[in-house]
Amino acid sequence: MGSTSTINVPLCERTWFMEVPELAEDLKTIPFDDEVIAELAYLKSYTTVIGMKERIWPDLLIDRIAPVFYWVPMNGLNPKRALDCIDGFIRCYRYRLATMTPEGWDSDDTRLASIVLGVSRAVMTRSYDLKIDDINAHELAAPLLSVSFPTSIRKNARFSPQYTVLIDNDSPHISMLEDSINLAQAEKELIMVIMRSAQAIIPIQGYNLINHGHHYLSEKTKLSNRAFLDMERQLWVSAVMKDMNETLLRDIIWHKAGYPVAIHIKEYAATSPAVKQHFVAAKLGSVAARLPAWETVIRTADTYVKLSEVVDSIWSTVGGSFNMEAIRSRMLAVKAMPRWKENLSSPVNMTGGVMLTSRTAAISALEDTMAKNADKMALAFGFFVAMTEDSSSDIGNSVGYSLMESRSLNRLKMDNIGSFFLGTELYKDYKAVRKRCQVELEDCHAA
Repeated sequence: MGSTSTINVPLCERTWFMEVPELAEDLKTIPFDDEVIAELAYLKSYTTVIGMKERIWPDLLIDRIAPVFYWVPMNGLNPKRALDCIDGFIRCYRYRLATMTPEGWDSDDTRLASIVLGVSRAVMTRSYDLKIDDINAHELAAPLLSVSFPTSIRKNARFSPQYTVLIDNDSPHISMLEDSINLAQAEKELIMVIMRSAQAIIPIQGYNLINHGHHYLSEKTKLSNRAFLDMERQLWVSAVMKDMNETLLRDIIWHKAGYPVAIHIKEYAATSPAVKQHFVAAKLGSVAARLPAWETVIRTADTYVKLSEVVDSIWSTVGGSFNMEAIRSRMLAVKAMPRWKENLSSPVNMTGGVMLTSRTAAISALEDTMAKNADKMALAFGFFVAMTEDSSSDIGNSVGYSLMESRSLNRLKMDNIGSFFLGTELYKDYKAVRKRCQVELEDCHAA
């Protein structure tokens, strides 16, 4: 345990700090609760703010969560030391839930929620290098603790944090900040599951917002639920999870814990290739498979381009071609435009006399181009399906399976069934041409 005296240390550039009311002189300090967790997983951090602050797209003003779930900052906290302060995070939410207990909750509910909120927000702070400006101002509560760390002349020396309570000593429920957490073994096991799960809260909430317009909906039939459900199937395998209030647990970790984080942070994390690679390296395939996140039209356009590349490589062998450069260039234009900066500083001229002035205009141009080429794409898909189903086809099974199972291509088929069947007939013509060429080549060799 650390000393119980207050230690003042210089605040680093990215520490949390909020003004708090003037308090009584006899402020209490409390030591680090080192029984919280034995070993902390290393989580790589990502700098998520791009460019100058004034260039960042403003936070979307959407429905707020209940005040009891507002983000409680910790004065003096360097995000890089957030995992050393997990017990401090838990104490803060234990106090807040004790003073603002939701209707119908019992003591077990408040304890579970305080642990999940505390651990999740500590992990998010460390993983994404969150600072106070990265939290929605309208969902930010007043700090309850400040934290400092003893200094040492030894290089790389690490000490336990020291907390100072920032509320008056006679405040109700102050014991929630001061008393030891005293975790049961099942709660320690739960923390390990939550730590790994919480790494994905920000990017998957961003994924859901981009694709479905919601952070998380509890109904299992909702698409925004499925992304987190896939994670549960991979990560929530510990026997201890069966004894938890899963309904409450899901609502807290998947919805409430990350809700106050600014929208632009979530969108950046959801669309960053570097974040995807982090989850690939961490072997969290349930997360990596959904990243980077793009609007449905972008994913559909990407599938169209892949199909056109395969078909073009086949047609070129008999002197033909299939070029979808118009779709490709418009898709790349949208991808290159940051989501947090809607209007472009100068118009972008595209082929076909199209001029783009905003990201919305770029998406509209892409959708229009895709609609105009729907019959051609359906024909190409019909050709591809016939070729893939032919045992003598030139296409690999893995490529064939991914495109054959594409929802966007099968929807395209149903909307343009005539062109699709024309493509299957075209494959028969292709086979006839290839066979004739082969016969002519054999005759030439015989001569």
